[in-house]
Amino acid sequence: MRAGIAFVALMLVVIACSKPTTDSSADLTGQYLTIARIAADRTQLDISDAEWLEFADLVCSRQLLNEQDYEDLIAEIQNGAPTPALGRAARDAGQSAISLFCPPEFRRD
Repeated sequence: MRAGIAFVALMLVVIACSKPTTDSSADLTGQYLTIARIAADRTQLDISDAEWLEFADLVCSRQLLNEQDYEDLIAEIQNGAPTPALGRAARDAGQSAISLFCPPEFRRD
């Protein structure tokens, strides 16, 4: 389902940014891909690891300055999906990407 994640790419406002997944450790990348695969398997979606990593980079391109930004992004990911199943998988993977690769700025001390 290569086009499955493409909707999120179009939905998100992409700003020129570094790729957090490229700069992260193999352990963090492995954790994220495990979560993303489980989310996709639960909803019977076939999404490649490369697409999940691209999705994480797109999610991390958003600046999350407060709790409302975070909630809005997660709602945008889930509600913008063409199917509820893809929305659930993208939501779970998006939350994991934020936690592992790009914690919200308002949570950093």
